[in-house]
Amino acid sequence: MCERLHEVHPQGVRTRSDLGSLPLHLAAHNGQRDAVGVLWAAYPEAAVLEDGWGLTPIELAWCKGHWEVVDLLESQSGVAPRLATAAGEVVAPYDPSTPQEADLLRQQHAADVNSANGHNKSGAPPQPPADASGLPRPGEVAFMLEEEYAAQQARWQTAAANRPQKLAVEAWIARNPHSFLAKKVAAEPTLPQEWRRQIARHLEWLEAPRQRDAAGAVRA
Repeated sequence: MCERLHEVHPQGVRTRSDLGSLPLHLAAHNGQRDAVGVLWAAYPEAAVLEDGWGLTPIELAWCKGHWEVVDLLESQSGVAPRLATAAGEVVAPYDPSTPQEADLLRQQHAADVNSANGHNKSGAPPQPPADASGLPRPGEVAFMLEEEYAAQQARWQTAAANRPQKLAVEAWIARNPHSFLAKKVAAEPTLPQEWRRQIARHLEWLEAPRQRDAAGAVRA
């Protein structure tokens, strides 16, 4: 479909959405490897272009855990994920055993619920949801089907239990020993440690605004 669309409308690969995304950004973000291959071949310069959030296509795939897309884009374009965007956002690989926003979402969820119920006025500490995924629970707005929720929780708990083992990207590399990423790690054995450090830095970056808000509230 992408090939046919490019035939009838070649300029489409250079068209941005209202949020600044090129087709290559969208395909990478959604893990569509075949579409990424077609779109990159049609407009290779897009590999270094940022979307409205300041992220390149490979960085979107990197943060979402689409390792096949990362492997393809980096091997073909030579563009690797940066350590941070121009705006200072830390770029880290997706690790399902440590949902990067989960704890912050849980805290925000608790604050929102307690505020709505007037609990903050009583001085009682906020109570987080029973799970740490940060996702809607049964009975809440935007809650998914019961089966999907249970499956999501099981995946999160299994991943959390396996945290000491391998990052998701390492596991993918182990299953794809002839990939570009596997060769990259073989040449730079310290990369997995750097990826773990990036995850820690990303969590700190996410936490910083909340800490600033808390400090401002104390001063007020």
